[in-house]
Amino acid sequence: MQSSSTLCARQSGGAMKGSLKTVRADELAAIPIRALVERNSDVDFSRTVDVLMGAASGIGEQGYNVGRTAALLAGLDHHVPGCTVNRFCASSLMTIRMASHAIRAGEGDQYIAAGVEAVSRAGLGPSDCCCSGRRCGSVPQLAVLQA
Repeated sequence: MQSSSTLCARQSGGAMKGSLKTVRADELAAIPIRALVERNSDVDFSRTVDVLMGAASGIGEQGYNVGRTAALLAGLDHHVPGCTVNRFCASSLMTIRMASHAIRAGEGDQYIAAGVEAVSRAGLGPSDCCCSGRRCGSVPQLAVLQA
């Protein structure tokens, strides 16, 4: 069995209409990706097979390929592809699952699996929000999976 490692970076969450309300989802997601690259200079991130980004809300600014845009904003090589996955509240968990399965299937050995939400900018109010307005907002998180 191949050895594997997981490198992680996470940004703290925000609140609905809080201090992160002016930050776009792709900019928000680029922050921990950039930090991950900076903290792991021994990893060649140009070898990343894919950036898998979970986003529960495909509304407005999150309605396009946030994964690809965040990768470019973070400074990853333009040859590294990105995609966005919508599984509602399980979106970021699904990206980790997808990356793990791809590694086990031998489809690649290095992925970035992440998730982001910028609920304040998506136009959702507390009545539309999955958490009924409790501490809802911008929560980017990610994991890099390597075989």
